[in-house]
Amino acid sequence: VTKSFRSQGFTNIFGMAADVSDVANGGGIDAVVDKVTRLFGGKLDIFMANAGTNVRKPTVEFSQEDWQRVMGLNLHGTYTLCQRLHPLLAASERGA
Repeated sequence: VTKSFRSQGFTNIFGMAADVSDVANGGGIDAVVDKVTRLFGGKLDIFMANAGTNVRKPTVEFSQEDWQRVMGLNLHGTYTLCQRLHPLLAASERGA
């Protein structure tokens, strides 16, 4: 399985496939969903969305661009990725 992870562009971490992607936008999310679908044959048993960012300054100093970047990744990207991968979890009939 390790060779398969690497050949698909994933990193092997403790026997799990890991991917570093920008999920703040649709293109990054599409890429992750496509890679996961290919590697695991359209089925997932588990998925962990570990994405987040912050701007290192007081909130009152955030620009609109800062706010959009933080919310785009922390909220929209994570939620959309989970939503898009749900069918793969359901297909496994063991997905969590």
